[in-house]
Amino acid sequence: MVDPVFGLAYDPNKVQFDAAPADLLTSCPALTNAQWTRRLWVFAAAQDTGGQYYIVGGFYAAQPGAPAKLMTDPKGAVVELTQSGCSLVGPAREVLQYPDQLVAPPVLRALVTDLVRRYRTAFGGPDALRAALRDQHAVLTGPRDAMLREALAAPSATK
Repeated sequence: MVDPVFGLAYDPNKVQFDAAPADLLTSCPALTNAQWTRRLWVFAAAQDTGGQYYIVGGFYAAQPGAPAKLMTDPKGAVVELTQSGCSLVGPAREVLQYPDQLVAPPVLRALVTDLVRRYRTAFGGPDALRAALRDQHAVLTGPRDAMLREALAAPSATK
């Protein structure tokens, strides 16, 4: 499996993220199409007065009745759930790098903070996450990666 933010390959039996809410595909039909449904995990979540935001990723799965097939979704999605419905904001990494008017800055910061917390937990702590990023040559040197770099550098209660 490949995560949608850093592009890290990982074994989902060893590195585990929370499953997406069961009703997400129903609430957000744009996540599926005639050929594919999804198996999704939450890589980050944040809430503001307008709604709930998720960064999700996982697999495309063939619709029931078609031959069984899974395909990794390397880009994931940022999803906004409000009382009026669901919006696909865009591919996860792109939204984090180019959030211009797509996600309010406080929500974006909350998503990035939660993302780093979840990744540290899933990978077994900050040191293990840093090692995975280093070993897989995940590059965060661009100016648009500053928020991710800062969040990764911040101290954590997760060891």
